Amino acid sequence: MKYLQATIPIIFAALSIITLLACQEKALYKKTFSEAEKIKLANQMTTDLIKKYNQGTVSEIMVLEEAIKLAPEEAGLWREIGVPYGKRGLAVEFQENYSKAVQYDPLNWQGWRGYMYLYFYRDYERAIKDFDTLDDLTPGIVDYPQSTSIHFMRAICYLQLEEYEKAITYWDKHFEEELRTGTEDYIDPRAYLFQGITYLKMGDLENANRSFEKGIKNHPKNADLWLWSAKLAFKNGALAKGKKALNNAQVQFNKNYQNARPYVEEFYQMHQSDIDELK
Repeated sequence: MKYLQATIPIIFAALSIITLLACQEKALYKKTFSEAEKIKLANQMTTDLIKKYNQGTVSEIMVLEEAIKLAPEEAGLWREIGVPYGKRGLAVEFQENYSKAVQYDPLNWQGWRGYMYLYFYRDYERAIKDFDTLDDLTPGIVDYPQSTSIHFMRAICYLQLEEYEKAITYWDKHFEEELRTGTEDYIDPRAYLFQGITYLKMGDLENANRSFEKGIKNHPKNADLWLWSAKLAFKNGALAKGKKALNNAQVQFNKNYQNARPYVEEFYQMHQSDIDELK
């Protein structure tokens, strides 16, 4: 029974592929295809079938592998196979497949792989290399893979590598770029937070305080900014200010207004224990 349950999705996927092929127009109902026809068929298979399965399931992977046989240089197919391995922490399988996506379409996937290296694997050197390579491919353009600025991500990489001067350089670039098209309240609160943490680790308490206060001014509900403001206040001996900031951190944390991300923990993500420790 367990064997049958495990194979039903595979059987269904195979039947779906056969049905789809049988329904193609006569020009595709043959044993050999032109390169354009192979790509068309591969795209039809993935568009029509993948949406029926959850990402990373046996059925989805099987359909993708069949599509790749038809269009082995379609970068999006390789990327789609690689992503669930990356999310599950299977580094070898992620690297093998996602790197094919980068090989066939670096403009679209180089930065995305850097994003995965940074957030899922904390591999800062490889992430920086991907961001720098993407930057070379798009001179004069600030790229936003996964809707995240490469200036922002490079700054995090250098912060984690304890190369604080380089981190500050990219924080400055990030703020400059964001303010070209928006206002300070439009900038992600994490930018103020991480910039402040960078200054704090450098021992520059004045600029650290400026970053946290500017972040709070623009994002008064962000619990993380209040927490780090409290840490800095206590460090400076400003107990009243620290207690007030810590209380605000608790209030906003109770409302779930803290930094977080799906699948993995955010950098410097706060927990109740951080508040309790300061108390």
